[in-house]
Amino acid sequence: PYDTRSGTLASIPAATKTMIIVAPDSLWSNAELNVLKQFAADGGRLVVVGDGTEFTTNERRAVNVFLSRLNVGVQL
Repeated sequence: PYDTRSGTLASIPAATKTMIIVAPDSLWSNAELNVLKQFAADGGRLVVVGDGTEFTTNERRAVNVFLSRLNVGVQL
């Protein structure tokens, strides 16, 4: 597992095929979003998990910003 709670996401190990993002509660920096966007563009899979009815305002905002940056048309 790759846990970014103690730091920032500067890169994703090359052997990683899938990133599972569980109920993020803070916004990612532009640099972190670009890392995730490039990971997906290179064929990596991103899975965002959470119970939309239980998201806090910060979690909902973080997920919506993330999804919009990946050009995903879903908003919570």
